[in-house]
Amino acid sequence: MTGRLQVTYIHHSSFLVETASHTMLFDYFRGDLPPVRREKPLWIFASHAHSDHYVPGIFRLSGLADEVHYVLSDDIPFSDVPETLREQTAFLGAGYTAEGDGIRIRTFDSTDQGVAFLVESGGQVVYHAGDLNDWYWDGDEEDRANSRKYLAELTKIRNTGLRVDCAFVPLDPRLGADEYRGMKEFMENVGARHVFPMHFWGDYTVADRLKTSTASDGWRDKLIVLHREGERFLL
Repeated sequence: MTGRLQVTYIHHSSFLVETASHTMLFDYFRGDLPPVRREKPLWIFASHAHSDHYVPGIFRLSGLADEVHYVLSDDIPFSDVPETLREQTAFLGAGYTAEGDGIRIRTFDSTDQGVAFLVESGGQVVYHAGDLNDWYWDGDEEDRANSRKYLAELTKIRNTGLRVDCAFVPLDPRLGADEYRGMKEFMENVGARHVFPMHFWGDYTVADRLKTSTASDGWRDKLIVLHREGERFLL
């Protein structure tokens, strides 16, 4: 695993990522998990409290590895965390940097709820957007304000100076003609060696459409097309 990333698509916006030094599980609420290495610290992230990104059942996963940590958005109820796991749990709002155990975590404000995560581990940089996206529904003033905030958060990510190796970004077909908008802006303003679609509600064709659209000009080869849950990639 030295210098490599192993990524497994779980469901919706949930991915299991293994670096040389850590295993990370993002926004798990449903789906089959592959075996994880017990000897590697497992970091479990939840970007916000929406039920398609977080369930209290994640605390039952604490036995999967010898060392487990939870990093939760601060909109998730503290009371959800079992007393036995509270010392292993951090609640983060937007704009924080936390580090320890060879991992560094930065958070960014969502355009919906909670936070996005930028994580450095094992020489790799991983970005998980949560619900940080350009939610452009009708083109009204609220949507335009959302777009401005989204671009401002992307600027903050770019200004970290980090080169993102792997990004998980919403590609939501409910947005119709603007389904690509958030990912396109992320790739043009921040960029990543590999970008995975998420939050696509089981519509696997959305990434295929983007691959053939001019919206992906300049970064088409970096877009990973998913085909099924449990699909694994070595990057």
